[in-house]
Amino acid sequence: MTPIRITIARPDLWDSPGYIYPGASLSLPATRIEIQDAMDRARITDEQPYKVMECIDGNGYEMDYLPENPPLDMLNFLAHRLAGFEDYEINQFIGLVKMEKEPPDMLRLINITENMQDCICLPAKNDAELGELYVDNEMVDQYINLPEEVYECLDYAKIGRAQAKAEGGIFFEVDGYRFYAVNHASADEFREVYSETNPPKLPGEETGYIFKLNIANRATDENIVIKMPAAVRNITDQLEKIDITVFSQYDVLSAKCVVPGLPENVYSTPESDIYELNSLAFKISDIITQGEYPKYKAMLGAYVADSIDDAMRLADNIDCFEYYPEASYPADYGREVFFNRYNIDPGDPALEHLNFANYGFAIVKEHNSVQTDYGFIRKTGDMRQEQDEAAAQGMGGIS
Repeated sequence: MTPIRITIARPDLWDSPGYIYPGASLSLPATRIEIQDAMDRARITDEQPYKVMECIDGNGYEMDYLPENPPLDMLNFLAHRLAGFEDYEINQFIGLVKMEKEPPDMLRLINITENMQDCICLPAKNDAELGELYVDNEMVDQYINLPEEVYECLDYAKIGRAQAKAEGGIFFEVDGYRFYAVNHASADEFREVYSETNPPKLPGEETGYIFKLNIANRATDENIVIKMPAAVRNITDQLEKIDITVFSQYDVLSAKCVVPGLPENVYSTPESDIYELNSLAFKISDIITQGEYPKYKAMLGAYVADSIDDAMRLADNIDCFEYYPEASYPADYGREVFFNRYNIDPGDPALEHLNFANYGFAIVKEHNSVQTDYGFIRKTGDMRQEQDEAAAQGMGGIS
């Protein structure tokens, strides 16, 4: 199954008549890093409530069988289960969901994916097609081996209707196509694999790094994995294990980075000095700790960082930028600047009659501000050229 597309949003911005706020889209199943990035794009912090506003399947159809505002961790787990299904299994699943007497909650939906072995799903849009399917495939004993002329007289709609009633099957629609589903398992055979005391959980993800490089000695093909940030001595010891003393001796077999806006060439080529990359990893780790990670990602989205030096220079000068995270479009930016410039209460009823669109475009141009997925960013001061000494040497550790 293709990924599920959802939109997560802050209700206060989503429902605000003064803002043009799209929330953030996310493909499920998703990693912890991908989910956090969507939260940043939706301007959602740990203290702010959020909702799943839209949930679309891989073919662009609303997943109307889901409960309203499902918990994101449960929805991600369900997406993980459905991602491994073939099309016919998806149809089985939806058929079983449609058979439920009450709208199922997320826990029940996840458990349904573990109870599909006795469900049959057939491509039939009505009783007549179902009856013909059953007869043609010899699924009803009394209609097997009849004379050919008898088959021409059969009332397939009546046969299909009788079979559906006897089996307790249903007709349902998936993405514009109709199917018939029947479950041959009894209600007491339903297995509660997950429960409130045993909730579904995805396997733990590897964490604790900004960059992860798989490096090989060009001459011997021996390889090691280096995670950064790390103590310099640690990196040196690992390189020495495979006899690497100069950068021309190694190849980068694979490279991972948790920062979505950082170009791959910054961290994935032998020309990228490992110790300078380690310095950048420490700097980004500090930015995350200080709660300014969304701002840094906005800076990366607005300004070119095609090298370690560029990315480090932005990180070293994060205080030289002004960040408007709640502004998604120029009108929102104009509103924010207007409030700050004239010290006006955003709740003043008089503001309902003001149109900030033209003002927003004008002030964006005046400020030379840049619109990014994380909000608007503008440079307000001269950027320093030098790095601090500790960062330049790649010193420090990670807990």
